[in-house]
Amino acid sequence: MGSTRRSDDPSVSIAQLIAGPIRRDHEWLGAAIARAAVLAREAAVEDSDDGIDATALLEHIDAIREAMRDHFEKEEKVVFPLVLSGRASQAQELVRGLETEHDDLHRALLRTRELTDDLRTPPSLGRKWRDLYAHLLEFEQRARAHTDFEYEIFFPRAFYGETSKNDPLPEENEDGSTNRGPSDA
Repeated sequence: MGSTRRSDDPSVSIAQLIAGPIRRDHEWLGAAIARAAVLAREAAVEDSDDGIDATALLEHIDAIREAMRDHFEKEEKVVFPLVLSGRASQAQELVRGLETEHDDLHRALLRTRELTDDLRTPPSLGRKWRDLYAHLLEFEQRARAHTDFEYEIFFPRAFYGETSKNDPLPEENEDGSTNRGPSDA
């Protein structure tokens, strides 16, 4: 299910990572958070006397959806083209921001658990609430797996100098050195 099961094999190129697991994750996660918003709207119509603030949960899901849309757009329209053309170093600041957005997503997933009593469905909640909570749990698992994949596989390969023979070569600086991207220095 998770991204981390997909390719830490160094023979898989960065282009293959982007076209395969990353693109599939972006499609699935984008559709899944949109579906969560629909499910939340449907569940809100169902009666609930369990103290669930359906409005707050829906606003929270909408905020996650918007943040993810913006995040994916930055990756797909700016970062990936730079990486694929061997110019990852030009995305340094943007990548730092993407890493911060991953942290923000993890905090948002924790907030989802706060709003839903840790995604535990009280027996008194109806089917629509149970469907929503199950969907949010799957979304959380896949979102965490995706960010883990980017941190553990994609970012090191694309920006921190871990390469594969199939990856594009980084641009050379005037002094002949290369800069793959953000560093800890």
